[in-house]
Amino acid sequence: MRRIVLTTVLAAALAPAAAAASTAPRLTVATSSPLVVAGTHFTPHELVTVTFGSKVRRVRATALGSFRAGFGAVASDRCSGFQVIATGARGDRAMLLRPRPLCAPASSP
Repeated sequence: MRRIVLTTVLAAALAPAAAAASTAPRLTVATSSPLVVAGTHFTPHELVTVTFGSKVRRVRATALGSFRAGFGAVASDRCSGFQVIATGARGDRAMLLRPRPLCAPASSP
């Protein structure tokens, strides 16, 4: 009986932390050519500034807090990384980081 009560109390204590983690603003790559990023879990109808290098897009989140921002054709090679930052007018913030991979030199035929 003690074990059941302890498990229930522990689950109740951890549930808010799990819910908060799943609703944090998030960025993903929707398409890579052309580059389109998708944001989720932003404040509904929030104006969001999305930055990729020197390119800046301003988009409005939907009633569900999602958006898409396109950056057109992006010149990159197999060894490049990149960073996209989305900042909401009400303080939401998400970053998508693709680190530069460890890349061996291209082999010669």
